[in-house]
Amino acid sequence: MSVSLRTTVLAFAASLSLTACYNDGYGYGGMSVGYGSSYPAYYGWYDDFYYPGTGYYVYDRGGHRHRWSDNHQRYWQDRQRTFRGADRGDRHELRENWQAFRQDRRRDDRTFRQERRGDREALARGDVTRQQFRQDRRADRQSFRQEMREDRQSLRRENRRNHRD
Repeated sequence: MSVSLRTTVLAFAASLSLTACYNDGYGYGGMSVGYGSSYPAYYGWYDDFYYPGTGYYVYDRGGHRHRWSDNHQRYWQDRQRTFRGADRGDRHELRENWQAFRQDRRRDDRTFRQERRGDREALARGDVTRQQFRQDRRADRQSFRQEMREDRQSLRRENRRNHRD
């Protein structure tokens, strides 16, 4: 293989691999090979609110329910029409999907753990006293538990509403 051909092939492979890393934040990646989503999902995050795919409520990052705005309604109904019109071979039924919301919650949990790790490292370096470390840890734990409690309560209320309907 000549040097110029090898360089061309390597440059092409490098650019192709970079497109696979691209993500625009709306569920579309830069490359799709084989099976994958060539149509937009009918659920997910938009404008900092999560839509589970059914109903007319969107949820903020804290899990609090809000009636969707006209802008959200247009956006999600357009996605649903595209999803239903896609030649998919499986059922065209829309179902609630909370997967991306849970993934976002896991990301919050990961951030919490990373902050705790940083606090432990600061204690080991002597940047904070043990008493300061314990107070900070206690406050972090209380706020985390409060968030989780609010999320559970919100989910229970939503489940009761869905069960009544």
